[in-house]
Amino acid sequence: MVPQLFKTSVINTIIYSSGIAPRLFYTDHQHKVYELINGRAYNYNDDCDEKQVKKLAKTLAKFHSLNVPISNDSQQRWSMTMENIELMPFYDVFRDKSYLPLIEKDEQLRQEYYEFAKNIDIIKLNKDIFRLCYRICDQTKTIVFSHNDFNRNNRIINNDQIVLIDFDYSTYYHRGNDIGRYFSNYKHHDNMFGDEGFPNDEEMNIFLDEYRHEFVRNFFKFNNSNNDDYIDEILNNHHYSLQQLRAESKAFTLLAYIIDTYFGLWQFTLDPNGSRGKYFLNVAKTRGMELKCLIQRFINDNDHMQFAHLTCD
Repeated sequence: MVPQLFKTSVINTIIYSSGIAPRLFYTDHQHKVYELINGRAYNYNDDCDEKQVKKLAKTLAKFHSLNVPISNDSQQRWSMTMENIELMPFYDVFRDKSYLPLIEKDEQLRQEYYEFAKNIDIIKLNKDIFRLCYRICDQTKTIVFSHNDFNRNNRIINNDQIVLIDFDYSTYYHRGNDIGRYFSNYKHHDNMFGDEGFPNDEEMNIFLDEYRHEFVRNFFKFNNSNNDDYIDEILNNHHYSLQQLRAESKAFTLLAYIIDTYFGLWQFTLDPNGSRGKYFLNVAKTRGMELKCLIQRFINDNDHMQFAHLTCD
C-alpha cells in the first residue's frame, strides 16, 4: 500500500504545481485531505458560455500534457479493465441478462423497460465501440496523462479559474476518453446521465481547436522547446487536426454512453426493488437509447467513414 500512497502524492503534487488542482495536504489508506476550494461544479450554463468552454479546453489540455513519472503498468491495468468487460466482476450480469427476470416480475417496469433491456446487446456493443476507438486512434500518439473520470462534478469553477479534482483513476490513456466524456453531456441540464443531444461540428470545434493549440504549446514548453514554426508544423499534422479530434471525440462519446448504460443495468440488479435501482434502470434506458441514436447519426456522418462499420443492434 505504501507505493500507492506515494504514487497518489506524486500525482497530486505535479498536478497542483501546474496550477489546475487543489493542494493535497494529507493521504492515508482511507482518506485524502485537500485544500478548500470555494467554488462550484461545472454546469449547463458553462457549456453555453464560449469563454468557459475554451477555458475548460485549456485546462484539460494542460492536464493531458503533464509528464507524470508513473509506470506503464498502471496504463496497462487500466486498459485491460476498460477494454475487457468479461474480466469485470459483474460480467455475468450481462452474459446472462440477469436483469430481465427482475424487470419482468414488476408490471410497471416490464412495460417500460423490458423490450429495451432484452434487445440491447451490451457485450457486443462494448466490443464494437472499443474496436472503433482503436481503428480511429493512432495507438502511439493519442496516449496522454488522462483524468479518466472527467465528469462535471470533478471540474470546479473557482473564480475565473477551472480546477480539476478526484484523480483516483488518473493514468496514461487515450486523450479521447476525457474529451468523449465531456461531449457526452455537453449542454445537458442533467449533469451525468442525460439524453439531451450532441453538439454539431462547429460547436465541437470551439473546444477542440482551443484544446489542440494549448496541448501543443504546453507539451513543447514542458519538453523545453518553444519553436513557433515547429509548433505550427505539428498543428498542421493530421494527428492534431480538427477532423481527427472530432472522430476520436465521437468514438469515445459512444464509449461513455455504453459505460453509463451497463453501469445503470448493473446498479439496478443490486437494488431492483428500491428507488435507487429504478433510478439506474432509467439511466440505462436513457443512455442506451441515446447511444443508438448517436450511432446512427455518426454512421450517416460523411466526415468520419470509420463509423460505417458500427451497427445499432
